[in-house]
Amino acid sequence: MGLEDIDFQEKRYEVEITDIEASDGLLFEEVATLLSKSAQRKERRKAFLEKKEKRSRNDPTTTKVVIHDIVTKAYSCCSLPYFCEIVSSVLKSNHTVQLVRNIGFGYLLELDDCFIPRPFVQWIADNVDTQAEVIVFSKDIIPLNCESVQFVLGIPSGEKIINMKEEEAGKQAFLALFGLTEVPTIKSFGNKLLFEKLCDNDFLRCFMVVALATFLCPTSNTKPSTKYMGALLNVEEIKELNWCRFVHEWEMVYIKKYQKEKLKQNRTTMTLGGCIYHIAVRCLDYIDFGSIQVAPFMPRICVWKGQMIKHFSDMTIGKDGKYGPL
Repeated sequence: MGLEDIDFQEKRYEVEITDIEASDGLLFEEVATLLSKSAQRKERRKAFLEKKEKRSRNDPTTTKVVIHDIVTKAYSCCSLPYFCEIVSSVLKSNHTVQLVRNIGFGYLLELDDCFIPRPFVQWIADNVDTQAEVIVFSKDIIPLNCESVQFVLGIPSGEKIINMKEEEAGKQAFLALFGLTEVPTIKSFGNKLLFEKLCDNDFLRCFMVVALATFLCPTSNTKPSTKYMGALLNVEEIKELNWCRFVHEWEMVYIKKYQKEKLKQNRTTMTLGGCIYHIAVRCLDYIDFGSIQVAPFMPRICVWKGQMIKHFSDMTIGKDGKYGPL
């Protein structure tokens, strides 16, 4: 399936494939007003919580906090700053830019120094129905599927399914290309991109490893997963594979894992795998910000850049200091 096969009218967007960069100039005067109000609500909430905590310490009748009252923090495994560093390195050369575009991942180079608030992504993950593969907010349902991954990221959605049945054989063959016997850290592949002179095929393999491990399909491990190494052996075939399906299924598995782990007793911290950028943008694209209009360029990675996700997610914070759809 190509980008042109998707119904881009699902959320009032006109079909327009572009590399135009969006910036904070998209934020109108109304945004500044709303952000100011959001900041005021945060301050009021903070003062209220401090006052409440002081009261509870002085009140002998206060009952002990149970596990359900404890806020469980989910830290994302996605390393956007590091991936953006790699992207900046790729952009220094027209040759390397063209290499990445040739395998269908050129839109990832649109990503700049993007920031996604952890509590915002956790709030979305808490509201994902992994069985139905949707984000559920009261009466609003936001689909999460292969098409939405391509809608947001613009990565290949070819006819060939990525085969993970021969994971061990794929790992060994991939490591042999680099003269390795054990899987090194993600950063070791990044260092090759940053500091070594690589042939085109090795450059693309290293780029894909870092892109998958830090942005598209991150885990809690500092080493890349061996599940996709076999898919990177034949560089010429990368564009023909269905990466949208792979990223989507990976995301559902790790959100389900996060939700299951959160139910366990005494868990106050955990990790959230999968492409958090995808679910953050998917959520914000469905929220009505009134007169504030976000540019309709496709795919959405061409628009949601820099501090935009933070700015707009801040506008969804209510008087209680919690995120919620407008």
